[in-house]
Amino acid sequence: MSESVASLGSLGTSWVDSLTAISKSDWYSCFPKYEPLKSYNLQKAIECSNLVGITFEYLVIKSKQAGTVVAIVPCFYYRVSLTDVAPAFVQRFVNNIRKVYPSFLFVNMFVAGSPIAICSDLIGINPDIVTPGPSKDALLKMVYRTIDERLLSGKSSIAVIKEIKQRYKRDLLSVIPSYYSVNESPASSYVYVGPLAGNDYLSHFRNRYRSSIKSYLNRFKKAGLRWELREDFSDYTREMHRLYLNVLNNSNVRFECLTHDFFNCVNREMGNKSSALLCFAGDKLVAMELLLQGKEMHPIYLGMDYEYLTSASLYFNCLIQLLKEAESRGCYLVELGQTSYQVKSNFGAKMEPLYFAIRHRNWLLNRLLRLFASKLFPVTPLIEGRNIFKHQRLYNETISNLMHD
Repeated sequence: MSESVASLGSLGTSWVDSLTAISKSDWYSCFPKYEPLKSYNLQKAIECSNLVGITFEYLVIKSKQAGTVVAIVPCFYYRVSLTDVAPAFVQRFVNNIRKVYPSFLFVNMFVAGSPIAICSDLIGINPDIVTPGPSKDALLKMVYRTIDERLLSGKSSIAVIKEIKQRYKRDLLSVIPSYYSVNESPASSYVYVGPLAGNDYLSHFRNRYRSSIKSYLNRFKKAGLRWELREDFSDYTREMHRLYLNVLNNSNVRFECLTHDFFNCVNREMGNKSSALLCFAGDKLVAMELLLQGKEMHPIYLGMDYEYLTSASLYFNCLIQLLKEAESRGCYLVELGQTSYQVKSNFGAKMEPLYFAIRHRNWLLNRLLRLFASKLFPVTPLIEGRNIFKHQRLYNETISNLMHD
């Protein structure tokens, strides 16, 4: 079969506008079952969330002879500002221009990937049919060409393929057409919370950092706050959404805007793969973390009441409680996402660059997009590793091995 994939003569492409047109068995022939961020149920939750301005399409590639699904690529249309991840001075400059030209650097995008912050690509390839090497390269070329054809159909002006982890960059982007510009997204970050040299996670810190953690915990206790873990968080989704919007509105980088429906749909569709860490002051919800768990722990969204940010060291305590929860579940690798790198480095975070490919369908604007890519999509400054653990070298080796396992 891989020989026929390399020739591409026996494959057919189609587009469907709903996940209901794809069976679970076909989905999991292309995506791993153990990754909740690439699960059928999460995609179903996202699709039913009524995300503003987003419509979905799915590229399905099948063997014409056998009818077997060879690849699935979830995509979506979205109107977005090209300055969303640009430096503040660029955003201010563009905002001034938008006072006269409101649509300046707003574009209709056709995106291959997820509209939520999963920090990973969504290019699903059937490993039982397509093996690494020429057959996979040929299939990827077909995927990119089909995405280009969809772009040129006229519904959007820019195509984006996101988010490619550094460990998969060469594999997924080696055969992309040269007119695509490959740029860095804000990096993701990871922490290892498993046992090391006979110590549990918090005991492994050097004295200086362990003292800081104790002070954060003391402030939390003095503020009278408490944590609860809920697998069924349906009663709190409205407040979770409100707290999420607090964080979104205080962020310099905005990737998407979730709806209240999103939290309801995740709670309903993900079952025991999702949970919520909820922080209360009396009966009032003041912080939340939405968790998805597979082989790794993924806290995909945070929400906070900023009234408690300083007095209770709320952000630090959100991190501490999350890491303690992951440790207690034996889920030792935690992906902390794309923000607040400096703070997360105090807990041992290691960064992994993410990449995306982008092209404009107009050749001249595509040239300009490539020319100003460094201003519109600045490289994330890597945070240098800190000597915060008693056995720092062993920690570095352990987390690096797990990230590339």
